[in-house]
Amino acid sequence: MKKFFWIYILIGMIIASGFFLFKLVGDFNPDQDVDMIAVNKIVKSAQENWNHLDLMDTTLHPYDFSIINNDGTILLKSSESVPADVYESVRTKQSVMDITINKITVGKAIIITNITDNFTGLINKLSFFILLTYLLLAAFLLICFLYLYFSLIRPFQKLTYFAKNISNGNFDAPLPMDKKNIFGAFTESFDVMREALAEARRNEQLANQSKTELVASLSHDIKTPTTSIKIITELLLVTAKDEALRSKLNTIYMKAEQIETLINNLFHASLEELGELSINTADEQSLVLYDLIKNAEYGEQQITVDTVPPCIVRVDLLRLGQVFTNIIKNSHKYASTPIHIHFAFIPGFLQINIDDFGPGVKEDEIAYILQKFYRGTNATLKKKEGEGLGLFIAKSLMNKMNGDIECVNRQDGFTVKLFIPLSS
Repeated sequence: MKKFFWIYILIGMIIASGFFLFKLVGDFNPDQDVDMIAVNKIVKSAQENWNHLDLMDTTLHPYDFSIINNDGTILLKSSESVPADVYESVRTKQSVMDITINKITVGKAIIITNITDNFTGLINKLSFFILLTYLLLAAFLLICFLYLYFSLIRPFQKLTYFAKNISNGNFDAPLPMDKKNIFGAFTESFDVMREALAEARRNEQLANQSKTELVASLSHDIKTPTTSIKIITELLLVTAKDEALRSKLNTIYMKAEQIETLINNLFHASLEELGELSINTADEQSLVLYDLIKNAEYGEQQITVDTVPPCIVRVDLLRLGQVFTNIIKNSHKYASTPIHIHFAFIPGFLQINIDDFGPGVKEDEIAYILQKFYRGTNATLKKKEGEGLGLFIAKSLMNKMNGDIECVNRQDGFTVKLFIPLSS
């Protein structure tokens, strides 16, 4: 019943309008004869009161009229719409009657009996009826629009806003429930879906955290046997005399060291994801940077370092050494060229440029090489081992020390820029 309520109202308005229109037009009779008795009464009353026309009561007669003498002077007028002279009366087809006293014509009575005035009245009534109908229809349409807005458009807008929150991963914004609107049945279902998605998101986060904690734990545990392998290999290298054996031991040592690097990267990446990668910055003389770089040397790769400009930097030496190690090992793996390190001051930072002279990185990959687990085309083509965490960890550590890292190609190689914050 509620669904068709407004349709019933509209049908009722149409029926009522049709009835009143039929009644209005039906009462109009264009063929209605002139009431001669009424006309004669007007003429007779004028004859009887000719010398005292002001005493004549015009409201007693059904027709409007005017009385004029033979000179055309208006002696009495019941309405302003009555013609003022005989010529106008004839032109508009009104009734003109002679007024005679003692068989002498003393004047004329102009009586409005023409159907034109009936049409005028009908048109006025129709105009009023049409205006009233228009206003009622406009009010009905306004009410219908307001009903549709609050029952359909507005709830749909809320659903749209809710969908945007869900697509953006915001599961904490509930959808207001209103079972009275058209979407009321869907509202509760959508909110149940939101709660289910929120629960799934929480479970996913817990699973990811558990996985990360497991990786961190395993990485930490694996470091112990790896360190033992390196120590035993070093002892065997000291005592071994056979060159073939020493070569194999060196290979074992290098692989153990590579495994240790990978494990360290996984361990630190897991700690960073868990928010447990601690940074303890302190004011340090810039000259300590030279020792950090030298300690990060890898294999037989030649590293030339310009003079370190004297200043005070605020860093965590342990973490900054880890940054140098990751970058230099990365260069050795993919470029295998000499490295040139030089320095420059920019506002608030000591900039360290680490240049190699390899093929560099494709321009469309520059923006991604600092992301977690990303490995460029060079790594795939050269079949280099790795997990795509070295530069990611370096960037994470630099950011935690309020510094930054940037990678750019040069015409003759590749540069990693470190921005070390100056002590304030």
